[in-house]
Amino acid sequence: MQNKSCTRYWVQPFSRMNHCYALCWFMVLSTIFISTACAGGGVTSASQIDSAEQIASVLQSIPQPVPFPQIDPSRIDPNRVVAAQTITDTPYLESVDIVLDDVKYLSLVEGALPLNDDERDRLTNKGFVVSDRYNWERFLTAYAWIYWKDLPVLVTTDAILHAFHQSYVDILADLERSTLKPQLAEMLETTRSTLAEQQEATTDADLVPLYVDVDSYLAVATHLLQETESEDATVQHYVTLATDANEHAAVELFVSIPEPSKSIDFTLFEPRAQYAEIPELQGYFRAMSWLGLVDFRFVAYDPETNDPILDQEAIAAAAILRNAIDETDQRLRWGVINDLLELFIGPSDNTTLSDFDRFLADADLAGPAEILAADEEPLMDLLTTNDYGQQRITGQLLERSFDNSSDQPIPRPTSFLILGQRFALDSFVFSELVHDRIIVNGFPVKRALPSPLDAMAALGSSRARIHLEDEISLYQYEPNLDTLAQTINDLPETFWQAPIYNQWLGLFRTLNTPSTSDSFPQAMRTSAWADKMLQTQLGSWAQMRHDNLLYVKQSFTPGPAVCEYPAGYVEPYPDFYAALKELAQDMRQILSNMPIVIESGSWARHKIISYLDNLEEISNQLQILAEKELRLEEFTRSEELFLKSMVRREYETFDTICSGMATEEYWDGWYVDLFYEKDDNPALIADVHTNPIQEPLSALYPPRVLHAATGPAVAQFLIVDTDESATMYVGPAFSYFEVITEGDEHTLPERLNDQDWRTQLADEPPPAPSWTQNFRLSTQATFDGLQLPEGVEVNFLSFEPWIFLPLVSYEDE
Repeated sequence: MQNKSCTRYWVQPFSRMNHCYALCWFMVLSTIFISTACAGGGVTSASQIDSAEQIASVLQSIPQPVPFPQIDPSRIDPNRVVAAQTITDTPYLESVDIVLDDVKYLSLVEGALPLNDDERDRLTNKGFVVSDRYNWERFLTAYAWIYWKDLPVLVTTDAILHAFHQSYVDILADLERSTLKPQLAEMLETTRSTLAEQQEATTDADLVPLYVDVDSYLAVATHLLQETESEDATVQHYVTLATDANEHAAVELFVSIPEPSKSIDFTLFEPRAQYAEIPELQGYFRAMSWLGLVDFRFVAYDPETNDPILDQEAIAAAAILRNAIDETDQRLRWGVINDLLELFIGPSDNTTLSDFDRFLADADLAGPAEILAADEEPLMDLLTTNDYGQQRITGQLLERSFDNSSDQPIPRPTSFLILGQRFALDSFVFSELVHDRIIVNGFPVKRALPSPLDAMAALGSSRARIHLEDEISLYQYEPNLDTLAQTINDLPETFWQAPIYNQWLGLFRTLNTPSTSDSFPQAMRTSAWADKMLQTQLGSWAQMRHDNLLYVKQSFTPGPAVCEYPAGYVEPYPDFYAALKELAQDMRQILSNMPIVIESGSWARHKIISYLDNLEEISNQLQILAEKELRLEEFTRSEELFLKSMVRREYETFDTICSGMATEEYWDGWYVDLFYEKDDNPALIADVHTNPIQEPLSALYPPRVLHAATGPAVAQFLIVDTDESATMYVGPAFSYFEVITEGDEHTLPERLNDQDWRTQLADEPPPAPSWTQNFRLSTQATFDGLQLPEGVEVNFLSFEPWIFLPLVSYEDE
């Protein structure tokens, strides 16, 4: 190994982010629920009831999400533009003034990663390049490889956000296995048992069919959860539809009105994202999909006239279910499940049990018999003029007739769901920017699919707005996008503090601030760098949608060696690291007061506290380095050593007594400590919007599903020239893709899971989005993955943040 001197280290500057409370919230909750996990099914024990009550008491102390305001269609003014002024005001550098051959460490980098002409050209003109040609299977592998090759290391925001995603998805899976699944099983079984007793006691012949339907509804969820078949033909019919997951079909439970039909897209029941790889959660995935998609539709709307249609039987059936839940105190268990999901993702985008309580109180109705006997007009008036959980995202297969001449979008149904899918701001944006929500000159615009750039533009990204100009011109939705962007910009700060999903979105907003001041390297003052940060946002957003795929309401289109790093640079956003440090401190304080955490010595408690200790210490160090970088101050020796220890290979030799001396090899470092459990393959995919139209004569044909995806970690080369000589650094970045699958009049489009996507990447990778060409070289790149040396392959799937499970090789003394 060459003896190389240490140079300046850098940390990339972030805008102030006080939206990072997310990680600690779910760390604490993971501890709570692993420690108090209940057995699924069976008779409720006193300890299970106590656990539910304790969990509920903790959840009550956590800040509640701020509801997103309703957007009045009259606010969408075709002559009003509010966001365009930000597009042309950013003083980006057109090119950088750098002599590539004079850059420090260029020859060292090229010795390990030879640059081709295109890569050298980008570095000369832009000061950086992201090249898919060099890639790694995991982010941790990337940093281990860079360490092994003695290259100057670049700590990327992509890598930090990836660690956040990986910790989030692992903790969510822990929560689902230990708490959500068993709580759901208990609630379904107990409620169904009570329902049978109530049905047997009823003397009202008009209610008997509704009791049967509600029992079938609960039975389907139970059989899906337990992954069993039913002897009841009706129940098994729906179980089969859900497990086959390959068609649209009507659900004819608690429905008294013939039209419009309550059709469900059963392709959504196919376990995807992390659930495709966790067998014990696939039944849970299908059961929650059933409870989140099959609604008690109180008010539907006529496809031809937009006129409301009341279904009193659906309201009475919902009252039957509500009474059965309340009869055996399952409201508490429902509240635990609902409130947990509200904490992570947000409120249900529909009428919930609490909303239904308000409606029944306002209507002065006590039970299902009274509902069936009530006058229709006052019920209709209440449901159409008040907000009892009115849907804001089109999540059903809705139809708008060709004969519908209304200059307003068809209203979304008023639907009751026991555990409905969750409101998500980005999904709402998608739902508002497709047919038939875009009205121009009194007619709906036939835009079949949104663009992921829509979400970033609505969150304030001027670069996303620029890249949407052709799309906006074609579909004339600028007023709609402007209204959304202004509404989001006007949200109070408290909106971004809860739930965790909003906090994650808040991270993206902080990356919108241009890095164009003189304190930044030339490379970061270019429009190409701004586009790179847009890809960082979208890469993390794809991971966020992937991790929350089960719960986020998807929008629909209505229609028809001994080594070291010689130098280091961390993308400099000091306020980001300050927020992470504050997050760790706050949540440790909350954890210390938790009465639920079981006896001292609990492995879960130790795991959480150790993680938070690591998070605070690492964040504090990165904040200090970032601030020093922007002030061009020298690092101390200990600060230089900190960056050198990002990922390192360690050895320990010990006497096994029986077998002689053994050498234990493991990988350590502070980036390893940013993962709650493991670093997994970052190549993942999530379906984010559905256009279900299978009618060939429709302008919205063919049916399509839009996916957002990330590939392997790819190489990012950056030249930093803010101090002394220009210096090159290397680090891993996201590779981001968008994939559309198509069907036809007979076949629905495929929903890709992670394995499908990884197979496609290996066989024939799709082209990267065209707007990334400003900074990224991806011409039909093959993702073979750079490998560590033979015999040094590291299994990063089995470590704990403070306990390493290394590969061990034994040698005779």
